[in-house]
Amino acid sequence: MAYIAFFDMVGTRSSASIAEKEYEEAINDFHNAITEVYNSIEKSHIYVYSDNAYVEIESLRDTISFFRRLRKLLMFKHRYFSAAVEEGSLNAKLSQFGASDGYSMIFTSPETIKVYLAQNKFSGIGISLSNKVVKLLSDSEELGKSYCSSVFQHKMEPNSSRHYASIFDVAYDSVGVDELKYVIADYVSTSIMNKSAGRYYITPIISMIKCLDKDTILKEMNNLVKIITFHNLPSAFRSEGTDDQHSILFIYALIETILTLGESDLSIAPNAICEQIIKSSQINSDSLIRQLSMVPIDIISGLHKKAFMQIMFSMESEKN
Repeated sequence: MAYIAFFDMVGTRSSASIAEKEYEEAINDFHNAITEVYNSIEKSHIYVYSDNAYVEIESLRDTISFFRRLRKLLMFKHRYFSAAVEEGSLNAKLSQFGASDGYSMIFTSPETIKVYLAQNKFSGIGISLSNKVVKLLSDSEELGKSYCSSVFQHKMEPNSSRHYASIFDVAYDSVGVDELKYVIADYVSTSIMNKSAGRYYITPIISMIKCLDKDTILKEMNNLVKIITFHNLPSAFRSEGTDDQHSILFIYALIETILTLGESDLSIAPNAICEQIIKSSQINSDSLIRQLSMVPIDIISGLHKKAFMQIMFSMESEKN
């Protein structure tokens, strides 16, 4: 069985509104990156239409590799995309309009509709994997760590509350502090230009935090906390380009990563590290406690919420 995906660039409408040249460069970057990555994938078919594409790849390993490499190539050009992946076939057919030079592509499989609708539902930057694909990955000894849980934020209607939905994203191979800082800089600049568009970056930032390794966290802890709580930004950029609730989500994603690492690595002292994170974050303890029940379990699990609350209780008790 093959694997199919539909993916679409994020921000092309914004590029078009800035200038024709910016739009043209965005489309060229998208196509050039696809060409470079696709040429190294065997037994695959791709159909690119301006700022979106359908792809069918025979192996799951190659599917994960394709999106990891494409994501990395585009990220360092400040380009991002939203994708959905499903098991299935496109059943692609070329249709000609009579005797003219007009052609169209027809995708007839039910899975094509399913993956298209899944991508349209996903309002974030990343690769949303179906439950079936996640099950196949989790059963694979080779690919078992190729995904991570994350969330995306639906567009808020006036006078409505925030709503976060869960996804399984393709895990990052390795994440350095500079890469994370790079994406957060794009989050800030996008938010300044368009407040509602900043929500697209929640997914990759949470996914990247969950893919940080132990050495990076321990060596860069204070710097890392400053980055995800925006304390490294000039005040004007912080006030106009960030959302304090997002920083709380990012802190909880880091807490989840620490507590998860502590379960398998006895050299880590998760409680002490969590205390350090809380103190470095400069986030009011009342805010952290109040928000905890509302943080999705895809960011921090129920078990780790309980563990974190015990850490908070111990820290607050010591103040008295």
